[in-house]
Amino acid sequence: MTGSPTRRGRVGTALGTGALVAAVAAFCRAPSVVFADAGELLTAVSRGGVAHPPGFPLYLFSGGLWLALAKPFGLGPASALNLFSSVCDGAAAALMVWAAQALLDRTNPSAPEGRRLLLAALAGLLAGFGPTLFDFSLSIEVYALHVVCLAGAFACSIAAGGQSDAPRRRRLTAGAGLFVGAGLAVHHATMAVVVPGLLLLLWREDEEPREAGRRVLLLAVGGVPGLLSYSLLPLRAAVAPPLNWGNPSSLRRFWVHVSARDYQVNLESSVEKTLAHAERFLQAYGAEFSAFGLIVAAAGLAALLLRKRPAGWGILAAALGDVAFAVRYDIAEDQAAYYIPVFLVTALAFAAGAAFLAERPGPERLRWQRGILAAAAVAALAVCARNVHGRSGRRFDGRAPEAAANLLASSPPGALVITTEWNLYSPVLAAQEVDGRRDDVLVLDILLLRRGWYLDALARRQAARLAGAEDELRRYRTKLADFEEGRPYQPDELSGLYEAFTKKLTESAWGRGLDVVWVGSVMGRHLPPRAALVPSGIGYRVLPSGGAAAVWIPDAAVTFTASGRDGLPEDGVYEEKVRPLMAGMRLQRSLYEDAFGHRAAAGEALAQARRLSPADPAVKEVEGDFLLREGRPVEALDRYADAARSGGDPSRLSEKSRAALNAARSAR
Repeated sequence: MTGSPTRRGRVGTALGTGALVAAVAAFCRAPSVVFADAGELLTAVSRGGVAHPPGFPLYLFSGGLWLALAKPFGLGPASALNLFSSVCDGAAAALMVWAAQALLDRTNPSAPEGRRLLLAALAGLLAGFGPTLFDFSLSIEVYALHVVCLAGAFACSIAAGGQSDAPRRRRLTAGAGLFVGAGLAVHHATMAVVVPGLLLLLWREDEEPREAGRRVLLLAVGGVPGLLSYSLLPLRAAVAPPLNWGNPSSLRRFWVHVSARDYQVNLESSVEKTLAHAERFLQAYGAEFSAFGLIVAAAGLAALLLRKRPAGWGILAAALGDVAFAVRYDIAEDQAAYYIPVFLVTALAFAAGAAFLAERPGPERLRWQRGILAAAAVAALAVCARNVHGRSGRRFDGRAPEAAANLLASSPPGALVITTEWNLYSPVLAAQEVDGRRDDVLVLDILLLRRGWYLDALARRQAARLAGAEDELRRYRTKLADFEEGRPYQPDELSGLYEAFTKKLTESAWGRGLDVVWVGSVMGRHLPPRAALVPSGIGYRVLPSGGAAAVWIPDAAVTFTASGRDGLPEDGVYEEKVRPLMAGMRLQRSLYEDAFGHRAAAGEALAQARRLSPADPAVKEVEGDFLLREGRPVEALDRYADAARSGGDPSRLSEKSRAALNAARSAR
């Protein structure tokens, strides 16, 4: 077991598996930022800033070091940081191989070494190529690095619990503590929930209580270096970087930020929502492993528990702790990431299950073992191949940079842009702060304007753009501080000051002769009372009055080449938020051009809306309207029917269909 050939085989299996995962992920990685938090994280890493709660200090430090190392190779910041995620995925897969090897050593010590190496490699591949983690490994996100910490903690804990040599057991326990601390410095929630499981994995039945207590202390002490990395956040905040989320420069602000207090409202406790989240988890769980994989993993866990193996209870505790937390979390973009610890321990249970199923005694033992191992290998590799194929299109994914470019193209020189959509604001932030594009445009996230740190950064960096709104900002900021610091406040008064400030921002921009653009869902209470909206590009030009809107305004030059590319992986954020927004704005522009009699321009904008969202009933309905006006009632009737089938308003479409039918009869 401890001879040199065995050691080389184990190390080679782990490194080979990790290298394969990293290489495939690097090949499939996105060329630039994607939607969600990628643009924000890139900005925080590249510009020495502070990211959203809890701050992810280890990711910020490691990512910054990686960018420095990658710079001589000519990689752009986004591509380089995407590569960092890919390499982390490979490292996590290698550590999962080690964890599976240690688990099989504890639970199936009599199994041949070659069988254990095969099953450990399959566990590493299932972890590294799992659709959730693999997708995160193709773009800028904290989770690939976090899984390195999780996998390392599992590997050290399992190995320590199965180690009879006390000094080595202590070293492995300290190693587990280092990984736990590092994980707490990346994504503390999904590390904290698995700690009870790690303690069970570390436990040995024959260990004296005093020695067990000493090892628990070693685990705790090992976590200290990772926790100390949080000191990076106030150090960065002190120099006022471009992105200084939460401004954790004081003890109170530091605690609010690190504890993610603002996100704690997203922990749902209602039975209805918890059940809905549980259903979503089960769907993701099935997609991660397939029914066969889950059956094998369940067999492995059952065998561990029936044989009273502490490792089984540790795996079960880690899974249940994570599920109990994940099904109560309510931010859709992040929810899948909270399942990852369950996926990791399920990969370990899969290896244990295949090993247990291959233990059949009797004369047919060898044939049975080969059949079980072959079935496990084919199933695991098929799942991995499916997952890689489904996400390989990320390497062509330019949807987020294109959306950012379209937002900036929709903004006249010097414009004030207000958006409600984080998934546009984040890539625009990277485009401006990292790539240096269109610094003449001020883009504001109106929802972040409800946070004091964001207002303070705005006042510091854009003082000239606040000219004329200083009084409204001062009054609003004073009352907002009461809310944020726990002092008494009047909600209606605070909301009124918030709205007065945002209205004044628009009015003061007009007063300086600057354009104002609104992107996303229109919140009318934040606009001046007589403001008029004109669709242009993927946003609305905000004009001082309806009279100003009566004059035709040229459209912005926007393109959707990247959005229309074939073979792109499904992106829930794009499908549910960004695509409908852009398609809706192009549809609005089509109607605007049509109102001014610009038929060709109206048709072009409508065609863009159709390419973006071919199943949109509103697009089909407007196509029907245009066809009917052009004297093509039969085609219009077909469009109206299609719109109704797609979920359009049945009464309105029925009335329009009757008009088209009457026109068709008259034409005969």
